[in-house]
Amino acid sequence: MSAPRVFMSSTIEDLRDIREKVGKFILSLGYDPVRWEIGSVSHDPVNRRGAGGGPVESAIKEVQDSDITVVIVGRRYGYIPADGRPASVTEREYEVAIASLIPVYAYVDRDVLNEYNNYFKANRDASKVTYKAETGVHIFIERMYEEEEVSVLVHPFTSALDITEHLRQQWGSLFRLYLEEKRLEALGCKKSAAVKNISTPGNVCVALRANKFVRFSLESVRDLGAVKVTEEDIIGCLLVSNDLQTYRREVRRRFGHELMIDRTLTHRAEEEYKSAMRIIALESEGGIDYGLGV
Repeated sequence: MSAPRVFMSSTIEDLRDIREKVGKFILSLGYDPVRWEIGSVSHDPVNRRGAGGGPVESAIKEVQDSDITVVIVGRRYGYIPADGRPASVTEREYEVAIASLIPVYAYVDRDVLNEYNNYFKANRDASKVTYKAETGVHIFIERMYEEEEVSVLVHPFTSALDITEHLRQQWGSLFRLYLEEKRLEALGCKKSAAVKNISTPGNVCVALRANKFVRFSLESVRDLGAVKVTEEDIIGCLLVSNDLQTYRREVRRRFGHELMIDRTLTHRAEEEYKSAMRIIALESEGGIDYGLGV
């Protein structure tokens, strides 16, 4: 049985100690850490650069062959290949992971992230401002925050322990989600979120009304002034959504308020959203009789 491959993307020399400790943590879980400095990035010395055999191309191929990408960002932006694109190797590895729909967990040095939030955003166009981190780092952070294709979890770190403990929690949560899906499959339930068979929100079971995500959404929009919004209103937004982003847009369209989700909690919100959608899928397909009524 093959282990999950975890590609570690970052500059190397300045983050060598961090990479070493995170790599050992990944290995302790039985996963396969893919790190350039230990030779786990394969390189074909026969092929020419640009023909699939250069170090950059080799790293990109390893990203595509991995199951998870962990991006670690410090003060250095990193090497920029001389091909006319102003993007470092780390950012290119990130691009490939996003394009390949490989889960990305991004960790940014806490001081650098504070500098980005407190200074760079307010002085982005000021040419004479100097920062501890290279400018390319701040632009890279901005890109991860504004990523439209998928939701990227950006988390600050001070030490390798911050990263490993956060990964332990995130991956443990994913494993729990997997076990829940396997349990539902064993009960004969399909996973597809086909909601067309539900004619009105009132047909959705009590289990959905008690769902954490529904409760959070209701409290969030009410706190922002939409006091007359009901559970059925929130469920109605769920029924016409495809993912967390389209759901948030529907909430804003209907109620005039943005659903406030802290960036550090985005991944958890997505899990809760998926949990709500699984309940909808089960209702639409008649998979489970909760015995709760409506």
